[in-house]
Amino acid sequence: MKNNYTFMHRIDTGSSSVVPPDEQSNQPTADLPEKTQIEFTPERREYLLEAVDGGLEFIIRESLKRNEGNSGVIYAIEISSFSKELTDALRELGLDFGASEKAMKVMKVYYPGDGEREYERHLAAYKMLQTAQGTLDIARVPQPYIFRDIELSEETAEKLCRDSGRLDRPNRAELFLMDYIEGDDLATLTYRKLLEVQPDSEAMLNKYGVRVKAGETVADTLRELDLKTLQLILFKEIGLEQRNDNMLPGSQQEQLLDRRNAKKILRQVGRSSRIKLNPLITTQVRNLLQVLHNNGLAHRDMHPRNVVITGDPFAVEPEAVPAQAYVIDFGSAQSFTGNYLDAREALYISPSGERRPDDDDIISFLTALEQRTEVSRLQGVTLAEYQAGQAESFIKTPAKKKRFEALNESLSKMFEVAAQQRTTAEYMYSQIRVVADAPERKALQFLASLAAIVDQVPDQASKAKAIIENLLDSSTLTAGEKGALEENLELFEK
Repeated sequence: MKNNYTFMHRIDTGSSSVVPPDEQSNQPTADLPEKTQIEFTPERREYLLEAVDGGLEFIIRESLKRNEGNSGVIYAIEISSFSKELTDALRELGLDFGASEKAMKVMKVYYPGDGEREYERHLAAYKMLQTAQGTLDIARVPQPYIFRDIELSEETAEKLCRDSGRLDRPNRAELFLMDYIEGDDLATLTYRKLLEVQPDSEAMLNKYGVRVKAGETVADTLRELDLKTLQLILFKEIGLEQRNDNMLPGSQQEQLLDRRNAKKILRQVGRSSRIKLNPLITTQVRNLLQVLHNNGLAHRDMHPRNVVITGDPFAVEPEAVPAQAYVIDFGSAQSFTGNYLDAREALYISPSGERRPDDDDIISFLTALEQRTEVSRLQGVTLAEYQAGQAESFIKTPAKKKRFEALNESLSKMFEVAAQQRTTAEYMYSQIRVVADAPERKALQFLASLAAIVDQVPDQASKAKAIIENLLDSSTLTAGEKGALEENLELFEK
């Protein structure tokens, strides 16, 4: 059946994982706990693996689907539901879920060809994280335990078809088992918080047939709603765009829709003084990504649904339970050699020019959630108002006007590349010099330069818009700067 994977037993923890031979030799292991290989006769090993495969197939057939990923079905399972035969086989192979282990695990099940790659990337990320263990200020990766490629009975194949929504019935499936994180993804948490702080939120929920029970708060009721219900209400209340049936998961079309919706969400967050993300979450995710990048791995699918958080990420009071971030879903992750900054373009831009989610995108989103309640005194000032003198003009004198024209000439030479590369757009933006306490004024001055360049060469408008969009995805700008850029983006949409 079968593969040649070897069970490796972790002496220090009593837990284990199934490690492909190429991972054993190619992934860094110097900082991992000592491991010992367990030897079996070929006959005994085959017997144990068949017992494992049969037990895991039974779990697929009997478990309720919890969620769906881009290419797989996710089941949350209780260790207590494992058959004795499965438990005994796993224990003999070195995987013993003792009393100290979490009672729940996650099993992701894939059609053939989709699961092994994600397992290998997930395992690599988990190993890399071991070098940074011991600090709370880093996001974690759920521990992976075992990967298997198993044969399916007709009954199990039919069940997997129903759960996945696919019509083709597989005769095999790839699956892996990992820790279950008792938290919610950041998208769900943000949706709940947005609905909670809406004016007269209880009456708003009543419109959709959701009743707040006696003795409960709106927050309590929202915690009981699934993600689809939260999205439905939020889409209608603040005008988010919904996915259509023809939109493929992970496609460029879906990514662009997610970015547009993220901007609308941040605008809503900016109108409330009751929403402010704990900065610890941003720090944790940033530190994990740095560890991955330093070890030659990019996630390439970092969005709020792939950040799971235990605790309340919007509680900043000292007495609050510390929130902890976990990063999941490594199906799109890719290894690289050399420096991350040098590899970025190849990692995130396809040969056809399509852009994948950059790992820095999530940092931009998290940073904006932190800062959005700090309403800027220039937020909402339009470029026209700025140039008309509602704010201090930077082209008031002949000398200033001359410097402005020289700056625009320099910036115009970067237009082509800055429209395609975020790093060049960031460098272009850095050429604007303003006083340190007025970052929004810097954004408005940059917009004025773009407008002046487009006035001279009108067909550059689309490139100016692309430059602004690159900056909106940057983690180097403040929320106030991004707000000023976003408010004026429509100037370049003609």
